[in-house]
Amino acid sequence: MKKVLLVSAALLMILWAVMFFVFKTGEVTHVIAAVAAVILLFLYSMRRVLT
Repeated sequence: MKKVLLVSAALLMILWAVMFFVFKTGEVTHVIAAVAAVILLFLYSMRRVLT
């Protein structure tokens, strides 16, 4: 359970960093692509941890 919390916290920090950077530069397509990639990686890691 501790590993799951650490993974989710790290992904959230990466997501916030990417969102902040993209809002500064104003490129929305890169934000959408990055968010989709982070969500897919998060779901994959959750499946690997839970099974």
